[in-house]
Order: sequence, then C-alpha cells, then structure tokens
Amino acid sequence: MFPLKNIITITEARKRLFEISDELQRKPGMVYIITVKGKPRTVLMSAKNFEKMRKKLNKKRK
Repeated sequence: MFPLKNIITITEARKRLFEISDELQRKPGMVYIITVKGKPRTVLMSAKNFEKMRKKLNKKRK
C-alpha cells in the first residue's frame, strides 16, 4: 500500500517536519503515516493532494 519508509513515529515526524513538508510538496500523491506506540495515528499529505482527494469524494457522494 505505502512504502515502509513513509511510516514513521511521531518522534521522527517532529524531528523532520520541515523536511517531510518539503518532500510532500515535491512528490504528488505521497503521504506519511505517523504512528504512536506502533499504531497508525495520523496521515500527512500536501494540501494540494488533500484538496484533490476531497473533490473526488464529494463527486462520488453526488
């Protein structure tokens, strides 16, 4: 589903937040899954990617 390198701990995400943000802007469709105590908690993606996804979901609902 997602490359394992894109699944990181919350601690790692805090350390690399600016780097991750830049990477998400450069690579369309990329996401990071943030874990807490080994369990998925949050997904990070670019705002542009989020808007595309939101529009697709809204179209499907109509």
